[in-house]
Amino acid sequence: MSHSFLGPISLSFAFPKGSPLKHQIDPIIRRLRESGVLAKLLLDSHFNATECLKPITSSFISTDLRPLQFADFWGIFSLYATGMSSVAVFKYF
Repeated sequence: MSHSFLGPISLSFAFPKGSPLKHQIDPIIRRLRESGVLAKLLLDSHFNATECLKPITSSFISTDLRPLQFADFWGIFSLYATGMSSVAVFKYF
């Protein structure tokens, strides 16, 4: 997300060219912007947007990563062996 994306484009309304509503809405929007209400609404709706701007290595990648070894799979292999042996027991008895 870039800073320009959260700028005036996300706070704009679309009116047809020459619409009489534009002259009625502009002062309202200006007052909301100057009082800080629009900034507060924007921050409330994008409260986690700063998480996207952090580098990838900042929070969720650990520095003590290592390749998986055979001992890491003992639990999975024991579950598989138990399941296969129970299938064999129930199949023959």
